[in-house]
Amino acid sequence: RRKMFAELDSDRVDLATRTAALYHLGAETSDTEVLAKCVKLDPKGRYADYANLKYGMLLDASKDPAERRKGIEVLLGIAFGTSPLADEALYLAAIQSYREKKYGEAGSLFRRYRKKFPQGDHFAESRSMSAWCDFMEGRYADAAATCGEGEEDDLAYIRAACAYSTGDNEKALILFKKYLEDYPQGRYRADAELPIARIEFDAAQKAADKVKTIETAKRSFMLSKLASDQLRLAFAYERAEKPDLASAEYASLAKAFPGTTEAAEALYRKAMIDARAAKWSAAELTLAEALASGKLGDRVAEALYWRGVAAMNLGHEAEGAESLNQAVQKGLSLDESREARLMLADWDLRNGRTEKATEAYRKLVQEGACERMSAARILSVGKLLGGAGVASGGLGPEGRVRGEARGVFGGDRILPQVPGGECEDGRVRGGGAQPRQARVPQRRVRQGGGDAEDRGRAQRGGREGAGRGVSRAGGERRRPWRLEDGRLVRDGRDVPL
Repeated sequence: RRKMFAELDSDRVDLATRTAALYHLGAETSDTEVLAKCVKLDPKGRYADYANLKYGMLLDASKDPAERRKGIEVLLGIAFGTSPLADEALYLAAIQSYREKKYGEAGSLFRRYRKKFPQGDHFAESRSMSAWCDFMEGRYADAAATCGEGEEDDLAYIRAACAYSTGDNEKALILFKKYLEDYPQGRYRADAELPIARIEFDAAQKAADKVKTIETAKRSFMLSKLASDQLRLAFAYERAEKPDLASAEYASLAKAFPGTTEAAEALYRKAMIDARAAKWSAAELTLAEALASGKLGDRVAEALYWRGVAAMNLGHEAEGAESLNQAVQKGLSLDESREARLMLADWDLRNGRTEKATEAYRKLVQEGACERMSAARILSVGKLLGGAGVASGGLGPEGRVRGEARGVFGGDRILPQVPGGECEDGRVRGGGAQPRQARVPQRRVRQGGGDAEDRGRAQRGGREGAGRGVSRAGGERRRPWRLEDGRLVRDGRDVPL
């Protein structure tokens, strides 16, 4: 057949027969040059539109973006003419624009099809595709309006997805469940089950239902296999006070999705679990890996801070001081910045850099850093500043506080308490880590509950005996002592200095 068609491509053959042969030859061999020749020989001939349509379709399948764009233009040339193939060409051009992710252009073409060809073969598909275009462009109200009451599979799903995308989880949950009931074999069944699981995860998290939180997180990850959902699962284990399972899930995520922001977040969270368990070596190594990924974003300063804390606790004071300095320069929260500077001042003092340490302590005291110190440290700092002839900011009579150091600058080791947070979009939000002395009992901060004042106090934290202690029963906070007119007072009586 190909040989016969090729033989008919001759000036000795009449034009109608020759163009017919060229069309069939080009269509059979998918040869764009032959099809273009067919159109060129007889632009208004019987086979010109067919050849042009096939030509445009072949260009659309090209790997070259320029040729694909040319294919759309060829199809639109037919669509805007009077050809009997105009409806088919318009629909194909719209489909190709959608494939090229030109959703605005595609939506306009689908709407034109619906207006111009209300009885066309592709009217129903054009309706759902125009809704998809509006959805992909973020025009959720327009997409939902196009869907109407969701009389078809696609339209019912898009309608629910619009509600979910606008944050109306209550309506989205109803519509997704209705979709599953109305279309038990629907093409978007798995896509509908995933947001249902995520919505129920958020609800369980707010209700502090640990069992339901884990169950919905497992379901989400099973459906999506995405890193963000595995992060939710690991967080659910962590919040349910299952640190071993959480740590294993974080490690699995980091291995399965290397180089992603989710992997970096997982490494950071795993390091915090290790830090809470005083596994300083593991915490330092994990934080180093997270920092090396370059994907920590706004976690960098915190990660450097905790790496410095870990190094200090391991006795790697030079490395720890370097990390703490970098963390301070990057920008920490007020409490973490003061804690880091206190550790750096301690390190300077232990290494004989008394003047530098004294200046650092003076600035910290003036900034109100006493809330980060134990009572013994406050007395020792006051003695140091007084001995150096530096005003101690009202810490004692005549600007000085006298007392014994009791070895404060030598063996203080820091144990972090990392409150939980809320898991949103695969990232743990809030609940910044706050350091505590090892003697402070571990106490988690409630999420989504408790009054604002209690949560604020838990965030600010403080060292044991520094005026904001936590009772071992985890109940009422009280101030065991206070400074009053330069005197240290406990239960209404002076404490001897």
